[in-house]
Amino acid sequence: HIARVFDYRPQSCRMRVQPLPTASAMLTRRIQHRCDLRSRGVMPRLRPPGARGGGGCISDRPLLSRARMEHRTRVAETVEQVTSEPGASEAPLFKLTADNQFDFYKQWYPVYLVDSLDAKYPVNVAVCGIEMVIWGDGKGNWHCMEDKCSHRLAPLSEGRVTKEGNLECAYHGWEFSSQGKLQRIPQIVKDPTVDDKGHDRACSRECAAVRVFPTKMEHGMLWVWPQSGLEALADSSASVGAMHPGTVLWGDDMDMIFQPFMRDLPLGFDMLLENVIDPSHVPFSHHGIQGNRFKLPPTTYRRTTDISFGGFSVNSVREMDGKKSSTQISFIAPGLVLYNTGTGAAWFQVTPTRPGWSRICALFFSKRDSPKTSGKMKVIQWLGKKLVALDHALNRNEVLDGDTFFLHQVERTLMHGHGNDWKKAYYMPASADLGVVAARTWLERYGGVLPTAVKSASELPPLLSKQQALNRYEQHVKGCKHCKQALKTLDWVRIAAAAAAAVAVVTLTASWVAAKPLLTAGNGALVLVAALGALAVVKLGGLRQKFFFSDYIHADH
Repeated sequence: HIARVFDYRPQSCRMRVQPLPTASAMLTRRIQHRCDLRSRGVMPRLRPPGARGGGGCISDRPLLSRARMEHRTRVAETVEQVTSEPGASEAPLFKLTADNQFDFYKQWYPVYLVDSLDAKYPVNVAVCGIEMVIWGDGKGNWHCMEDKCSHRLAPLSEGRVTKEGNLECAYHGWEFSSQGKLQRIPQIVKDPTVDDKGHDRACSRECAAVRVFPTKMEHGMLWVWPQSGLEALADSSASVGAMHPGTVLWGDDMDMIFQPFMRDLPLGFDMLLENVIDPSHVPFSHHGIQGNRFKLPPTTYRRTTDISFGGFSVNSVREMDGKKSSTQISFIAPGLVLYNTGTGAAWFQVTPTRPGWSRICALFFSKRDSPKTSGKMKVIQWLGKKLVALDHALNRNEVLDGDTFFLHQVERTLMHGHGNDWKKAYYMPASADLGVVAARTWLERYGGVLPTAVKSASELPPLLSKQQALNRYEQHVKGCKHCKQALKTLDWVRIAAAAAAAVAVVTLTASWVAAKPLLTAGNGALVLVAALGALAVVKLGGLRQKFFFSDYIHADH
């Protein structure tokens, strides 16, 4: 299906890419050469210049331990299996930069759920390191501009939408149209008695305008093309968008079984991508929510396509109860990971937002009238559509909390302790790591111009506390209509339950003070109301906390 996805352009527009030898390939040859010399009892070591016999000679050296030799051999085999080209394949059709790197700016990215947008309130988003503002003009149209006023650089997302449909800066009241053109400067007053063009001249200056980015609505999401200007309009109009769900999934026989889910995470693009493409961590990191650490069916992994400019595929086959099932795991550049079982699919889009931060968008599909869809699963799917906020609080966010914090720590350990050299830092002898190695290899070959890439430890944001790293409200709830509404409803229900309990207690106290009989049916009902009200306040308080922070402790799962 990857070939089908990438073949949407005319033959005349196709572009073949012949990658140069990569660091991974050279590392593989070097490790294999050293292991071969070790097996014969010697190890290559260059003598220092000026030493007897000259530099560049090989001398004898004691062998490393057998365990270390086997480790080097397994690393070589893993890298060779992933980075070797199993066969000639057609290069996918994407735009190249001058140095044969993937152009992250020439791509559509999902940034917001349309039903969670409110035309009255502009919102800030980030894509590829660019701070943007999303706002509606009150006519059903959504626009995206750079979140920076041309006057004094104040964020436009803090402003408001005027009745004319312009975006007004909250600092000095400058107004911008949906085209990014400055419409009004309140500090320059137009004199109606004379032909005063000073205001218009100031507004028409090129430096007064704000950058505008193309937008489109697809599959309930607002998509943004993070490039401005006439070239961006032409490119975005011509691009179908290889990452769109409708492009990579079946046609009319697919149903979305849950509402789309988005969340910003304190993980760099590379760290989040390698986590999403690694299914073997699920039974352990998400035990009891997704998967079971005590039920691990034998699973084998095999790369089925080349690591090319547009992506790659890995196939996993697991055996359970004597039956084999296959899942195709596809990476479509620059950030889409698709799990395809034949009867269903999981669609994960990883978007680079800021250094050390990324956004994940998840969609889940099922083939209509699939015989493998059980009655229990249909009930779960129905509840997931009707009780969206509960699904997010008890399932989606709970899954992400299972590994986000320790990956946030791993990212800093890899950068500070190992210089971001994953080949030396990671030990990956199992075939389950094929997807991770392939994703890292793709980033090295084609992702060199990743806009949010952190090149040194000093550029990495500081380590967050667990409560900061798993802040559900800031990362998801405040941008989700369903969760915000559920939070308001919970607060009102808690107030009502607390009031009912208080009234019942006051009434019972008054009866006791008045020396009235307490063992009556009416007083029994009041006791029940007080108890149920207090219980509701406690339980709803615990559920309310799920919308802000939940301390995920693996030892308790």
